[in-house]
Amino acid sequence: AVCGACHTAARPLNSPHVNGDVWKRYARRMHLKMQGSGIELNRADEDKIVDFLIYDSNIRKIERREEFESQQRALRDMFEALSKDAKTTGK
Repeated sequence: AVCGACHTAARPLNSPHVNGDVWKRYARRMHLKMQGSGIELNRADEDKIVDFLIYDSNIRKIERREEFESQQRALRDMFEALSKDAKTTGK
């Protein structure tokens, strides 16, 4: 819920990041950004989020790499098709 104040869960879950140190850096940056906006997230919850993102990355992005990459291509194609449609219809 705290993370969803700024972006959907899809943003980190569909990102290409897999490295634990990268997740820690991003989580720390988001934590500081949220503090500046008056949104509270304690360090223990930040650590839980990082642990989950590392776990998810290992399972979905590394162990099931082909499936993840296929999903990424499908999402990218869908985005491009919707963007093209929006440009042609003006919506």
